[in-house]
Amino acid sequence: MPWILHHDLKDFDSKTIWHDKEADGSEPNDIMRTLMSLPGKWPDPKYLPLHLHEIHENGKIYGFMQKSSGSTLVSSSFRDFIEEWDPGHSFYIPVILYWRNGEVIKDQYFWHKFKDFIPDAFVMEDSDVKPIMRKGVIKPIMRKGVIRSYNIPRNPKLTWKSSSIAGRHFWAAEYLEEKTYVSDEFMDAIEARGDALFEKIQTFVKYIN
Repeated sequence: MPWILHHDLKDFDSKTIWHDKEADGSEPNDIMRTLMSLPGKWPDPKYLPLHLHEIHENGKIYGFMQKSSGSTLVSSSFRDFIEEWDPGHSFYIPVILYWRNGEVIKDQYFWHKFKDFIPDAFVMEDSDVKPIMRKGVIKPIMRKGVIRSYNIPRNPKLTWKSSSIAGRHFWAAEYLEEKTYVSDEFMDAIEARGDALFEKIQTFVKYIN
């Protein structure tokens, strides 16, 4: 069954440890934030590398970490792992990590971003998601640069279209709000690695063709 790799909020010391800022410590440019959110868009090179700052004293770093906004940080090793399982569907945007103790880490971590979302990945009528309606019509909305058309619960139960997700192990579904989905095989492999921070959530109701 497909799983969600959900950001882990159980361990405060090791959940979100970074905050995006400019090199001088100022808040990032709004245009850059939009480009970071839109699938298939590589940020303007003038904004790269991204500068990520540790935001509390006891932060830990993992091969795979997410913020509650859905943004994901991966190590070079985890990048290679994703590409082994699901090649060609992701961008890896270079970052520089700044730690409170003054340590700076370059060329080892990347901001992960999907190149594409899978269209028509699930059956809305047979899943516990609800369309966003405006005057009786499904109305896509734009929020933080991402187009969304469905309200979904934290633990969604979805009927997946096997023909749409066949062969995929690590993906995002169109309109399903910044969530990362993985196959059973990928979940087993990521747990075996032991270097990822996430909460796994089942999404499965059934498959149809």
